[in-house]
Amino acid sequence: MESEGEMERLAALGFDTAPALHDDSLGFTGVAVLLRADAERHQPDSIRLRLDEGDERTPWAHLHAAPDLDWLPIICPGRLYIHSELEIEGTFFTFGARWRREMTAPGAVIRIESEAPILELQRDPLALTNQLVDEIEALWARVEAQLGLSTAQLLERMLAAGAETIYLAVLQSLQAHLATVELAGHAHSLADLVNGELQWYQQTGRSGLYVPDLATLLRREI
Repeated sequence: MESEGEMERLAALGFDTAPALHDDSLGFTGVAVLLRADAERHQPDSIRLRLDEGDERTPWAHLHAAPDLDWLPIICPGRLYIHSELEIEGTFFTFGARWRREMTAPGAVIRIESEAPILELQRDPLALTNQLVDEIEALWARVEAQLGLSTAQLLERMLAAGAETIYLAVLQSLQAHLATVELAGHAHSLADLVNGELQWYQQTGRSGLYVPDLATLLRREI
């Protein structure tokens, strides 16, 4: 349940992030969003995201303050958007996550949690996190085409593998890809980010068994 301090932050900011796994992590372990029943202006009133219905059905949906869709707790990998009546207030990127609802006086707190980092995109399209997500989405498109999958099939296989496994496979693939291209500008920083994150997982033993590149991993997830 939310603490008084957390509710004060959510009331002021609309959404808040849970701590990262480590100081140099690329993202957060969770996101909490306060959806108000009577939201005004920049106060969040919905979250747009893809939910897993099973049988390769992964529709876009909107979560609101009123209870709905609670029987579909699994969030597909990809972007999710926090909306107000005026604009998109925040954009996050997951490798697969789960959500739950906590009813509260102003409306509902939606908690989104994942075993892999949840990345927060910035308003500046040139921000490093945004460029990292662009690289990840380009990788997913290449793998989808390489394996001859529909987007729904790709997402289902990712969900079957698990968020942390997908995250590590993405890092492996990006490390190999960035090593083969001519690095200039932001690509150097991206390579450093990816290498540093893989090193942390290896040093802490969190990576467990060897995880292959994304295409190899998803080819197995039949």
